[in-house]
Amino acid sequence: GVQTCALPISDIWCLVGANFSAKKMLTSGTGDETGARWYANGMKILYMSDSTGTNQLWIMNADGSDQKQVSKIDGGIDDYGVSAAENMLWFVQDVRVDKSLTDIYPDLPKATGRVYDDLMMRHWNQWEDGSYSHVFVVGFKDGNISGTPVDIMEGERFDCPLKPMDGGEQIAWSPYGKTLAHTCKKLFGKEYAVSTNSDIYLYDVETKKTTNLTIGMNGYDINPAFSPDR
Repeated sequence: GVQTCALPISDIWCLVGANFSAKKMLTSGTGDETGARWYANGMKILYMSDSTGTNQLWIMNADGSDQKQVSKIDGGIDDYGVSAAENMLWFVQDVRVDKSLTDIYPDLPKATGRVYDDLMMRHWNQWEDGSYSHVFVVGFKDGNISGTPVDIMEGERFDCPLKPMDGGEQIAWSPYGKTLAHTCKKLFGKEYAVSTNSDIYLYDVETKKTTNLTIGMNGYDINPAFSPDR
């Protein structure tokens, strides 16, 4: 198995042996390495690293050799997932949708205050700052990004995954990468703050249309998963 272990910074380790009794450090860079996942039938490992200044997707051989940066996404990524057919990639990135304080008051470029006239203002340790966690999809071939990423939530004032306990388990590819199921609570302001009704949405890669699969099902609908033969 592969796992992330945090010392002063986090690295990727491989556990080997019948009882996982031995371990080997696969990364030892200056940044945090996280999100290790097997790829290419266990011959390679995908992971995230912020060693270049922003969190990006990397790939290496299963023994830790030949480490290469896969993505060069402006602003970096927060999480990712590859379809079972290994032909499509989703990644998550914060996207600014609302105006910032300096956008509203350009004559106050050094202002650090915050202005709120509605909920939400804060998720635990995260202030609402006009940015929202959006899901992007893009082709993926032989360990390389293919094509231009598409924001499947463009212009929306919603987060996916849900805050504050967001995670990649809220997003799932169909095995052949034709559709992407994801969790979202498409409410804003006070309605978002008092509601516990999230839904599962299905995005069609070809048509670029999104469908709500759980209309009328109140409460948290989260963590979608496809059957292997879907």
